[in-house]
Amino acid sequence: MNSKICSHILASSCLVIMISCISRSAEAQNTDAVERWLGQIVADGDLTLEQAHVMLRALHEFSRHQGSKEREFVREHAEDSRTELLEHFERLGFDEASVDRVQQMLGETDIEGERRGHVLRVVLRLVQMMRSSDEQFEMPDLMREHFRSQLKLSDQQIGKVFGIAKRLSQQGQHRPDQARRAEIQQEVMAWIESLGDDLKEAVERGDLSEREAWEKWEWIKGNQIGPKTEAAVEKGQLSREQGEEIWNTIEKDEAAKK
Repeated sequence: MNSKICSHILASSCLVIMISCISRSAEAQNTDAVERWLGQIVADGDLTLEQAHVMLRALHEFSRHQGSKEREFVREHAEDSRTELLEHFERLGFDEASVDRVQQMLGETDIEGERRGHVLRVVLRLVQMMRSSDEQFEMPDLMREHFRSQLKLSDQQIGKVFGIAKRLSQQGQHRPDQARRAEIQQEVMAWIESLGDDLKEAVERGDLSEREAWEKWEWIKGNQIGPKTEAAVEKGQLSREQGEEIWNTIEKDEAAKK
């Protein structure tokens, strides 16, 4: 067979082999290894220097193209994963800001990369389990072992992840919409007014003096109104602003009566 034809066949074979190698891994050391291999073939006289240069240019172009495709795939995959996570969070009553806060908290525990996405999904599962449990919830041993063996989390990190899930289950559960919160605020104000009316009637009947009524009112604020209002805020039944508005209304009414 003509030596030039053999050289072309060898060059084509080399190119196929190089593409196969670089397809399996686009790392820099693989490219360097191929360059050394081509140099040896040129030195042996089986390939011309010009052919080697052409093949190297093709190799670098292919590698650059593959790298671009891989980066695009990673970017699209990351966007799809985030969209999927947001949908899961929304089904449990959380918004996008909640996802970002959880991401930030996980970052503070040094949980990064693919592990963070995996942990986020386990956090969602924990929230579901906590909400469906009537008793004090404890993390299952199998889940704890999964964190240790598969995700390589320390006991401290596992404890923080559990705390994040617990906080989410408490904050997001049965959170009423704005209209319902307004109704709850009206109900609270009506209840407070009824307490004041009862004291006023007791004074009018002579059952309590003005001073005794005010003392009892202070006790009611500290032991009934305060705890119940704060509990409603903590459960998300009232916003923090609504809680403050209730107290502002009480103070205005007190000032008008004194």
